[in-house]
Amino acid sequence: MASCPNYLVPTRTWLRSFLGLMVLVAQLNCQCCWAKPKGGGTPTGTANQLEEKNILTLDRITPSGEYRFPIQRPLPNSPCDIVASLELRPFGIAISKDERLFVSLANHLRDRNEDSGVREILPDGSFRPFPSRWASDSHLPSEKLAKVLSLAVDNRGILWILDSGHLPELQPKLVGWNLQTDALHRILYLPAPVTKPNSLLVSVAIDEKGDFAFIADQGRHDFIGKAEAAIISVDIKTGESWRALEDHYSLNADGGDFVVRGEPLLAPDAKGSMVRPSLGIAGLMADSEGTNLLFGAANGRSVFQVPLEALRDRELSSAQIGERVTRKGDKPPSQGLLALGSDFVLVSDVNNSGLGAVDKDGGYHPLTKGEDFSWPTSFARGQKGEVYISNSQLHRAALFHRGEDLSQRPFTIARCYPRVVSAEGDVKKKKAATSSGPGQRVKQAR
Repeated sequence: MASCPNYLVPTRTWLRSFLGLMVLVAQLNCQCCWAKPKGGGTPTGTANQLEEKNILTLDRITPSGEYRFPIQRPLPNSPCDIVASLELRPFGIAISKDERLFVSLANHLRDRNEDSGVREILPDGSFRPFPSRWASDSHLPSEKLAKVLSLAVDNRGILWILDSGHLPELQPKLVGWNLQTDALHRILYLPAPVTKPNSLLVSVAIDEKGDFAFIADQGRHDFIGKAEAAIISVDIKTGESWRALEDHYSLNADGGDFVVRGEPLLAPDAKGSMVRPSLGIAGLMADSEGTNLLFGAANGRSVFQVPLEALRDRELSSAQIGERVTRKGDKPPSQGLLALGSDFVLVSDVNNSGLGAVDKDGGYHPLTKGEDFSWPTSFARGQKGEVYISNSQLHRAALFHRGEDLSQRPFTIARCYPRVVSAEGDVKKKKAATSSGPGQRVKQAR
């Protein structure tokens, strides 16, 4: 066999090296084109496809003149602003379609100068007792508001006031007030066995049609003792009410302790010793589609959901409803939550004095930096997409400091504007180094 000419040997060697390099490059490109989903597993798409996943961000609302409540001062570390300040501790918060803002006052924490009931925040920053009938003491003794921790406005303009009561003198109740006529709509009492001696009603949600109310009974009214957490279903048309999911695992704490700015939250037990409370269901609300109720425990690390139709069906047992509970995603120990479209759930992050979001895949993402919030408690969504947040400073209340109120007044109401931004648009925006650039797609989180 004829030997290869010497002048061709270098050429063949170079060719083999070149082909080997091309194979290596092709392999690397193939690996980079695929990304593993969260938690590992089979690759699900290209890097470009993953970039198109939406993300949630917060914006500062400007100009403030477009909104009924002007900015009092901006928060230093977050794109949010303070719009109201008050000397009494706010807890629940609600806003009507015509931008009337209401807060309930926490009076179960042994503070100095505690007050109860509801206040309407006015555009000039002042507030007034609401409703006026309650403020003037012209109501019946049984109608008195004892411990209001949550508010909600339905689509018909009824402000629903959740009163945990003061047993045995005052029964727990749900009071509906017509904001258009400024008149009492109705009172729905929640007697035993719907409520328990140690019940603490901390949150209320109204379904889209206004036919049903769903109430979070956290139990542990004294922050100790037996929990007996449950969701209370209320048929607003008939006035009937019943307990669901009582003591279900999704309603109870799962070890997520409150440690705010390095200090654990401690409450007195029956012997006077300071112990870490273990608190169950706190916030709840219907999702954006109106098909599921979202909820989570205060000392919990999960957001759960259950079909609303199951909670409306009185014939279903708690065990049957429990079979339909599913876990939606991760969260830190928190108080309130708010559905933002189909992709995100806004949650308070009390340990880090901030806010965060649960995405549609169940992952949790912090939204704020620094410590601009102080135990963010409840959320209310305005007609323009803005979100109002009550800062209750609950961890500084006298109950948790052997009778000494360490709250730093004034208490505040903050406002921010959540936006859903495509990751692809966000990447292009950063590359362009401008506030808005080609390819950026921003939409309001509804």
